[in-house]
Parts: sequence; C-alpha cells; structure tokens
Amino acid sequence: MSNFIVAFIASYVAITVFLIFGGYNILNNIFLLIGFISLVLAIFITAIIKLYIKSEELEKRIEELEKYKKD
Repeated sequence: MSNFIVAFIASYVAITVFLIFGGYNILNNIFLLIGFISLVLAIFITAIIKLYIKSEELEKRIEELEKYKKD
C-alpha cells in the first residue's frame, strides 16, 4: 500500500510540474497531445518488453540450476 501512495504522490507532483511549465500548451494542440501520449505509451511498452526479456533469461537460469542440482 505504501508503494502505491508513493507512486501516486510522485505522479501527481510530476503532472503538476508538467502543467505549470508548458504542459498546458501541449494539451491544447492535438498533434502535440498525440505525440506526448505516443511517447508515454512507448516508454511503458519498452519497460514491459525489457521486463519480459529479463524474466525469460531468469527462467533459463533457473532451469539450468535445476538440471545441475538433479545431476
């Protein structure tokens, strides 16, 4: 629960700072808004892909350790 509260407060502060320092101009222009949303989505998708790759590598290492333990 505390991780959620920290993430919420951090995102709230980040959005507030973004809007204060020119984010309002981006939100008024549809093309800039589309570009901003695309950037955010690209960051999230990249993070998910990296986590997926790391989890696959970890699964392979676990399988190798289990084979070594059985032998």
